[in-house]
Amino acid sequence: MVPQDILTLDFRSGWWSGGGGGTFHQTALTAVVDSCPNTRAEYHHFETTIRVKCLYATGASTNGCQELFESPPTTSEGIQALFEKPTWDDYTQIWILSGSELDSTDVLLSGELFSHFLGETQGSCTPALIGAGDGFITHGNSVSTGLGIGSVFTTEFVQPGFFSVAFDPAVVVGSHMNAGTELTDHVLFQDVDSIVDTVSNSMQATHGDTIAANSAYQVVAHDSAGRAAIAVGSIELAEDGERPFILDAGFQRYYGMTAGDGTHTLLQNMVKYLGNVGCKAEPPK
Repeated sequence: MVPQDILTLDFRSGWWSGGGGGTFHQTALTAVVDSCPNTRAEYHHFETTIRVKCLYATGASTNGCQELFESPPTTSEGIQALFEKPTWDDYTQIWILSGSELDSTDVLLSGELFSHFLGETQGSCTPALIGAGDGFITHGNSVSTGLGIGSVFTTEFVQPGFFSVAFDPAVVVGSHMNAGTELTDHVLFQDVDSIVDTVSNSMQATHGDTIAANSAYQVVAHDSAGRAAIAVGSIELAEDGERPFILDAGFQRYYGMTAGDGTHTLLQNMVKYLGNVGCKAEPPK
């Protein structure tokens, strides 16, 4: 019922653009805005010397991205000027895609850019999704700690896998997570029989990270190796209400999705879920 304005912040050297994602934003963001009528997605990919901004909307003919070979601004005013809306509370959903402190091209946790985002989380009620995978967990853990739920991701990777569809987009799906076994009976998996888990291409293969055990959220899916992969929860606010969130430790899975399959449906269900719970949802009548 409420038009969705989704802000996605990609702190990896490109989940959906750049050296990791290439043009995958066309697939991912199209799926996001096609989830519901009147949905807009604003995507920002930040690295130390490059940034990408994409604007997509349901049914728009002007969907696309701008790539700028420049460092991110270093002042709060300059950072805020990058966005279409003044504050996080002006968006209906915030998606954080994690980078890693072990990747020299990812923005520093101690820099003004990331500090600005952490400051925006304080006191906000906007529902959030935090994504990790392929060993990229650092920024996700910093955000979850700022939200008050602690460090939520662990990884088996000694260093990030740097899986890239920019250099080889021909992704092969290695394993799936299936309804009734790896996937629980949760609304996120409505109309979902299975979702992609591990992926590979001619260069490499990768898998997801692990969601740590925590009473602040409910794990609703495990991957094919038994790792806790997807969780949902909510944060009690100082005032009345709560802030819902989704944790997804397997963002590599979306590289293997095709239109209409279970993984594609899951991505759209995440939009619908965060749009129907919490302070940004339509009040009951």
